Amino acid sequence: MTKEGEARPTEVTIFENPDETIKTYKLTDELDELDFVFGHFPVSYKEAEESEDLFKTLSRHIKEKKQKTSLEKSL
Repeated sequence: MTKEGEARPTEVTIFENPDETIKTYKLTDELDELDFVFGHFPVSYKEAEESEDLFKTLSRHIKEKKQKTSLEKSL
């Protein structure tokens, strides 16, 4: 962020092979930058399986589904 408060995210571009797709990711904060440097940056999310051990996953990388309230279920 600039001192005026304007967001200036770091962008990284990954070239997997010279002839393949180029992927660009915006790293919005310092945690994203550190995750990328240490190889822990999530580029997509998947639904966890019951047998999966989530203790090895950083808590900021886990997205919980919002539970519908009884009012939302009745609509």
